[in-house]
Amino acid sequence: MRGEFEREHPELVQKVVTALVKTAAWTSEPANRETVLSLWAKSGTPIEALRAEQEGQSFQRRYSPLLDDFFVERYRATVRESRELGLIRGDVDVARWIEPKYVQAAIEQLSLQKLWPPYDADNRPVVR
Repeated sequence: MRGEFEREHPELVQKVVTALVKTAAWTSEPANRETVLSLWAKSGTPIEALRAEQEGQSFQRRYSPLLDDFFVERYRATVRESRELGLIRGDVDVARWIEPKYVQAAIEQLSLQKLWPPYDADNRPVVR
């Protein structure tokens, strides 16, 4: 997993990412909330439990596909905590794992630029 597939098949990566962003946009729509929960309930979790878990949550915020500064910082924090707990030994360069160009291209292609605001590393909306 050193990025060969992504380098050799960027069009396939883009196609998959675009489909995931399209799904995230559909999931983010408040009108689709009950349908989303019904679909998730097919996995065996009672819909009441899913409703309770998601109560007060914005699907738009929670299921944003943006690889913004908040997303990156959460992974950095996870790496730090894993190192402190002895789960990993070395350091991990999280920024090298993340390639936002595919998500950004999908958002532009689907005209979704205004759907998900980016957040900074401290979880505050970035003013555009």
